[in-house]
Parts: sequence; C-alpha cells; structure tokens
Amino acid sequence: MHGARRLYGLAAAQGHANAQCTLGFMHAEGKGGPQNLPEARRLYGLAAAQGHANAQCTLGFMLDKGKGGPQDMPEARRLYGLAAAQGHANAQCNLGFMHDEGKGGPQNLPEARRLYGLAAAQGHANAQCTLGFMHAEGKGGPQDMPEARRLYGLAAAQGHANAQCTLGFMHEDGQGGPQDMSEARRLFGLAAAQGHKRAMSEAERLANAMAEALLAKEEVEAEAQEQAEARETEAANALVTAREQKEAKAAQAEVEEQARMQAEQEAQAAAEAQAGGAAATAAAENARKPPDHLICPISQDVTIDHPHVRPHLHRSRVVRLHTRGSGQG
Repeated sequence: MHGARRLYGLAAAQGHANAQCTLGFMHAEGKGGPQNLPEARRLYGLAAAQGHANAQCTLGFMLDKGKGGPQDMPEARRLYGLAAAQGHANAQCNLGFMHDEGKGGPQNLPEARRLYGLAAAQGHANAQCTLGFMHAEGKGGPQDMPEARRLYGLAAAQGHANAQCTLGFMHEDGQGGPQDMSEARRLFGLAAAQGHKRAMSEAERLANAMAEALLAKEEVEAEAQEQAEARETEAANALVTAREQKEAKAAQAEVEEQARMQAEQEAQAAAEAQAGGAAATAAAENARKPPDHLICPISQDVTIDHPHVRPHLHRSRVVRLHTRGSGQG
C-alpha cells in the first residue's frame, strides 16, 4: 500500500485526475500511510477542477461535513451539482438532499424529487428509500403510495434497513398494496438483524400480535365448527322428527282404514243378519198358513138347515174345513 501511495503521488504530480482522486482517497482513509484529511481535500480539489465527477462529489461531501477544512455548504452544493450533471448517482442523491432540506441554497422539493429519481433509477438504495418517502408523503409532487411501496421494495432488496422497516409498516397496514402480515414480520426481522432499533421492537410487537391473532382465529373457527355441528345435529333431529311424524300419520291412517273396513264388515254382517231374520220370520208366517189347496172360496146361496139360521141367507165367505185323518169335511 505504501508503494501504491508513492506511485499515485507521482502520477498526481503530473496532473493525472484519476491518480489525484485515488491518492486523495488514500489520505482520507489512512491507507499506505497516515491519514491526512487536509491533503485529501487538496487532492480532491485538483481532480475536481479537471471535471472528475467522483472527486467533485467527494470534495463536496468534505465541504458539506467540514472534513479537512471549514464547512462550506454553498460550495458543497455547487460541487454536487457539477458531479450530478455528469450522472454521478451519489452526487444526485446528495444534491437532492440539499434541495430537500434547503441546505447551501433555497429549498426546492420538486427539484429534490427529480434528483432522487435520477439516482434511484441508477439503483441508488438511499435515493430509492428517500424518494419512496417523498411519494408516500406527497412531498415535491402528488402522493403515490403504490410507487412508494415499489421504491421501498427496491431499496429493501439491497439491504437498506430503513427501507426494510418502512416497507414492513406498509405491508402491515396494507398501504400501497395488499396487507401481508407475514411479509411485514419478515421485513422487520431483516432490518432488526442489522441493528435497526425500531425494527427490533416492531418485530417483537408484530410477532406477539400475530400469535394473538392466530389464537383468536382458532377460537373463532372452533366456535364456528361447534355451531355448524349444532346446526347439523338440529337438522338431523328435525329430519328424524319429521320421519317419525310421517310414520305416525301413516300408522294412524292404517288404523283408521282398518277400523273403517271392520265397520263396513260389521254393517254388512248386520245387514245380512237382518235380512236372514226377515226371511226366517216370513218363513215362519208361511209355515202357520194352511196350504192353498185347503182353502175353499164360497160365494153362493147356501141353504143351511139350522134352526137358528134363516133360509136363503146369502153368504160370501171362506169356510175353513178342518179334516182329521182321512175323513171328509
């Protein structure tokens, strides 16, 4: 590393912009020799003056934070602007922040949103997260929760802890898309694993809430199952009752039919008995009458020789002649 620092020094002395920028980094980080922030700032300045975008951005950061010399926010803003114009993502994001907060110049939220967008499009995780926040809050433009959720997702996928935590809240609350408690818990866990304190507490809270929700769900499902079983039992009992009632009605109808048939049979028997009795009575009466050949009609003048009967008395009657044995009457 010491030899590299010496060689970068030789190239830098000849005005090589990349060498000046790299040597400045080695002085800033103390690589290949002692840390020397003022020298790093001087070397970044030499490269920045040649239009070196990375040197411009890094020098702007040192002026922004007051490293290696006095803080100079307007000059930092100018240098960020030079690098941003060359498409430097870090410079675009840093300049966006200065416009967002009004540092080194007036606040300009729409310009901040535009600059964050340029850096986010290059995959800058911090820009993606910050732009997501602006979309979620409606800063510098209209509110757009689905776009905020998408941007947080991009940054979270790169391991950005703030993005992971914030995206966890969006999944938990169903903001910008469907609610997904399991994904929220996963995201809180990822951020917590990086030491994000808010994510740590939220991961524990959500885990407890999900456990309680699961228990409540199981209780509701058990109650619903009991109610369903009760309804099934009630329906089965009703079916049995209906079948029993139907069978009882059928049995009653059968009894009534048998009673009707018995009544008809008894009535028929009574009628037959009555008819038989009438026939027997008629036969008895016929038996008491004399035979027709023993009945003699008399309708003539009869002279009866009897001392008490007048002669020539006209009679018209039937005289019953009783015979005994073979005598003639």
